[in-house]
Amino acid sequence: MVNMKKMHSLIQLLELGDYSAARTTQTDVNPETGKISWDVSYKPDFTLILKKLDEVIKNIQAAEKDEHISDPVLNQSLKSLKTTKRTIENRILEKYPEFLK
Repeated sequence: MVNMKKMHSLIQLLELGDYSAARTTQTDVNPETGKISWDVSYKPDFTLILKKLDEVIKNIQAAEKDEHISDPVLNQSLKSLKTTKRTIENRILEKYPEFLK
């Protein structure tokens, strides 16, 4: 029997969310009105994305353990997911460290 609570948690993790961080820069102040102008830019929040991937991996492992699932296809897929996550993380650290918090 599949643990629906864990399955629901996994579904929530996989839902699309806001994986960006807003950066604001003050660009101008009107001396007469005091109105402040801002530029807003959005950068991907790879720290959050990688954390969510870790949670997905842990939830899959827990579901396999709780349900006594030993499936070679799932095991290989999980290994591939871990490798992909590591590859993404290493590439970001190497080339785009400013996107990590």
